[in-house]
Amino acid sequence: MISGGVFAFITPFDAVVAVLLAGSAGRKSRPGRRSSGLREKISPTILVVATVLVTVSILPLTTLRAAVRHVTRLIR
Repeated sequence: MISGGVFAFITPFDAVVAVLLAGSAGRKSRPGRRSSGLREKISPTILVVATVLVTVSILPLTTLRAAVRHVTRLIR
C-alpha cells in the first residue's frame, strides 16, 4: 500500500513536467487547463469528501492490522 501511495503521489508530477514543456505562452494543453481550473475553482466540499473517503479506507486497515498483531501476541 505504501509503494502504491508513493507511485500515485509521484505520477502527477511527471504529467506536470510534460504539460509545462509541451505548452506555449499563448496556448495551454488540456491537462494544463484542467489543473489550473482545479486550482482556481475547487470546492471545499470536494476536499472534505476526499478526506473522509481516505480516512474511511485507511481506518479499517489499521484497525485490522492492530487486531492481527494483538492476536499474534496472544498465540505466542
